[in-house]
Amino acid sequence: MAILNDVTKKSAGAKVLVLSFYLILILGGITMVYPFLMMTSGAMKGHYNIKKMNVVPVFLYDDLELYRAWSESKYLRVANLNEASTSAINEFDILEPNLRDCDTKLADMYKTFSTQNPASEYERVLGRVEVSNSNLPTNGLAFINYLSDKYGDLESLNKKLDLNMPQWNAVMRTISQADLFQKGFLEVNNSLVADFIKFRQNSKPDDFYLPTVDGQFRQKMIFAFAGYNINAINEATGLNIKSISELTLSRNDGNAWYNKMRKTFILQFLNPRYINIKTDAHLDEQYRKFIKKEFKNSIVAALDVFPHIKRFAEIKCPNKLPKSIRQAILYNKFIEHEVSVDALELTGPQLRFRSYLKDKYKTIEALNDAIGSSFKSFDYVYIPQRRMDWDYVMANKSALRWDLATMNVKYVASYIFNHGRAAWVTLVFCLLTIITSLLVNPLAAYALSRYNLPSTYKVLMVLMATMAFPAAVTQIPSFLMLKDFHLLNTFWALILPTMANGYSVFILKGFFDSLPKELYEAASLDGASEVRLFFQITLNLSKPVLALIALQSFTAAYGNFMFALLICQDPSMWTIMVYIFQLQNTANQAVTFAALLLAAVPTFVIFVTCQNVIMRGIVVPSEK
Repeated sequence: MAILNDVTKKSAGAKVLVLSFYLILILGGITMVYPFLMMTSGAMKGHYNIKKMNVVPVFLYDDLELYRAWSESKYLRVANLNEASTSAINEFDILEPNLRDCDTKLADMYKTFSTQNPASEYERVLGRVEVSNSNLPTNGLAFINYLSDKYGDLESLNKKLDLNMPQWNAVMRTISQADLFQKGFLEVNNSLVADFIKFRQNSKPDDFYLPTVDGQFRQKMIFAFAGYNINAINEATGLNIKSISELTLSRNDGNAWYNKMRKTFILQFLNPRYINIKTDAHLDEQYRKFIKKEFKNSIVAALDVFPHIKRFAEIKCPNKLPKSIRQAILYNKFIEHEVSVDALELTGPQLRFRSYLKDKYKTIEALNDAIGSSFKSFDYVYIPQRRMDWDYVMANKSALRWDLATMNVKYVASYIFNHGRAAWVTLVFCLLTIITSLLVNPLAAYALSRYNLPSTYKVLMVLMATMAFPAAVTQIPSFLMLKDFHLLNTFWALILPTMANGYSVFILKGFFDSLPKELYEAASLDGASEVRLFFQITLNLSKPVLALIALQSFTAAYGNFMFALLICQDPSMWTIMVYIFQLQNTANQAVTFAALLLAAVPTFVIFVTCQNVIMRGIVVPSEK
């Protein structure tokens, strides 16, 4: 019977009432959909933009935001970007590309130069690889897959490389490419780092960046004390720069503080591969005295390091870092303690690029005319890293948007599938739970419905009473019982406590009661057995409600993590939800959103594909 009759519906008050109902339903729908959309949006973000509360991530439609989000993914920290470019920022939110025409031409020149004079493995850094707030960007995941293909499982990796990694993603935390640029780094003496160096040789060139000597100096010695404002930098250094590109190590016209920081950086912070010595007879003699002192005037001891000499007089000061590691150590120490800054000559990709341009154009005026720039000196020419990054992003917008949007989901999927047997255990657990629940519960309900047992309703009361207690109340008793039966860390421990469900038996019993008795009488007269009556008639007519029971069983099994963790403490028997629970303890907000989103996919797919059957299972019992 309708609430409003045809006459009442035409009144203004009735129309307002109906409209208000629709508005309330729409608002209710929005309050359900909006949090889901926010979670989906959050799952696409990184550390840079996770705090921006928008339903659709801005980088999906704004090119500048895409450039910033990709830069955060590549460089991880603004300090790394500052070292590789002429930027002076402390947040990716204010990052701007260099869009001047001269930078475009300079970028083309550098690409030509780098093709002919590629940087060495220890002069470049592979971006999009390091751990960023418990997440692994694209190259980090690729390296994990590389190790997995090479060594097999995590246990084999730990055994062969003498490691003790608890999880795959912990591997990346032990690799710091910044160590390659430390003063004391001279060779790779770690098998894992050697694997990483080999892996990145096949990476895309645009994923690399070069921490220049000028960039390292600015970030470590100037920005750290004077900040990022040019006026503050001029005041602190005594220089008069107009742009950050003019703040280079070639300048020694600053105040005492600036020259002290410059000297300290070169002698105590800069890796010796970037330092050449302007050798002469005086430095040769000074180097020989240094070597004699190191070996306490023992030529025998010195022969272990210099096997091709017979006396100290044959030793000459090397003009660049020796290939022999022991000689390199002495070279490094000699620079730090014995040589003045004026006797040193810096090198590196950026300085070699400047020499290339100087040889090609001879004068700075000729270079300025060629590219439309206004450099005062070749010493101010820089590698246009930001311009090259911008060009790469603009040329690959669709691919990069997809990559950034799915980065967190890919990480969560990798985390799950690379840890134990989570996917397999979850699949087996859910299938066995569904099978047992569709067998045990219908059998119990069929017995209570088919036979007039004197205690039927008492049994139902006991079954319904189990719903009055939270599941957490039964966890400890169940754990103790399973422990006494020696079933912990087995599929039996996961399945047995969930085989029977009081609510399912109650629903099925009510549905079975509504089935026509004549069907059973006719089938019995035709000689059908009780087993045939149960499977061919009862279950065949109960498909909608059985589908509902199956969905409930799947949801309960798939979403169970606390009890699964309690009774299966062996990581090899952990389900997906247990691993996601573990991941959320260390992950940032974006990764947590991605984990929840990924975890909801199986339930969502099952509900969508079986929606009609499930709705019949909900409606039909109520109609009966």
